[in-house]
Amino acid sequence: MSVEVEKEMLNAILAARDEEYADFTAKLIPNVPRESIIGVRTPQLRSIAKRFGKNAGIDEFLSALPHEYHEQNLVHAYIAESIGDFDFAVKTIDLKINSDGGNAKCVQTYFSTQTVLQKAVLMPPNL
Repeated sequence: MSVEVEKEMLNAILAARDEEYADFTAKLIPNVPRESIIGVRTPQLRSIAKRFGKNAGIDEFLSALPHEYHEQNLVHAYIAESIGDFDFAVKTIDLKINSDGGNAKCVQTYFSTQTVLQKAVLMPPNL
């Protein structure tokens, strides 16, 4: 992903900013610094992920964790969950999952839940 496209993605996230929602989110995840929370609701972040996830250079964005803002990490997770190659998608998160104490941990929690659910669907237990 070119620097221009990444800036465009960040601008889309910043355009959807809601300070009250940022304050609310900060209370839910106290281990993430408030200044790294923009305050964007999930449907808007999913829309941004869908818009930029099909970009030709998305691998560069997916190899950079943690991102500066919590919402960028969430967009990262939403793009990763839409990747058809399950092993590659998990790799995009696992590479740097423990690189910081806050944002990456939130992405890890989200993606771990999705991984468990997807594995349950793809590999149901033998009855």
